[in-house]
Amino acid sequence: MAGLNMALAIAAIVGTNYVCSMVGLSNTVTIILQPADHFDRVLCLQTVPGRLGSTSVCVPISSIIAPFFAKKIVGSPAPPVKDLQIFQGSEVELGNGKVTVVEFWATWCPPCRKSIPHLNSIFDKYKSKDVQIIGISSESDKTIKAFCDKNKEVAPKYTIGLDTTGSVSRGYPVEGIPAAFVIDKKGIVAWQGHPMSDMEQAINDALKSES
Repeated sequence: MAGLNMALAIAAIVGTNYVCSMVGLSNTVTIILQPADHFDRVLCLQTVPGRLGSTSVCVPISSIIAPFFAKKIVGSPAPPVKDLQIFQGSEVELGNGKVTVVEFWATWCPPCRKSIPHLNSIFDKYKSKDVQIIGISSESDKTIKAFCDKNKEVAPKYTIGLDTTGSVSRGYPVEGIPAAFVIDKKGIVAWQGHPMSDMEQAINDALKSES
């Protein structure tokens, strides 16, 4: 059921018309199904059975979310992440000799919540290797606190910044969440995409680059 809810959330965020048009199915007769496995990589759709039977097709999630990151800022100086209300952790400075992951998320977003354990794992693995992570939400501190208190086992371990005015998020091409950006040691955007994709490889590449 959790996977089905996740699939429905993806459809809700990107739009059923958009998803269905990608695979040539009519959204009026389409339901979103959780595949038996590999849900992190594939979204399966199946038409409601009719006179001619049903049609099913699977499409990589990466191809669905890719257009939301169409505006690339890789290779450009990273917009600052200042003027945030720090809910947890400490202020993050970009281009300070550390590799930084800037991630935009929200508590109401199922894909964002699913990404938190992965980000926590990255945080634990790289915190001693000059890698810092900041999760930025436009929600209030009351909302974030309620979420963290209710989900202590999966709550973010890394810095959480609140961008209630939208001043920081406006500097990044965030059209869908979660959206992550890897900033290298010089403060240049080295990678952008979904935090559950190849972000860790981008972190390793940034760590290997000259400071």
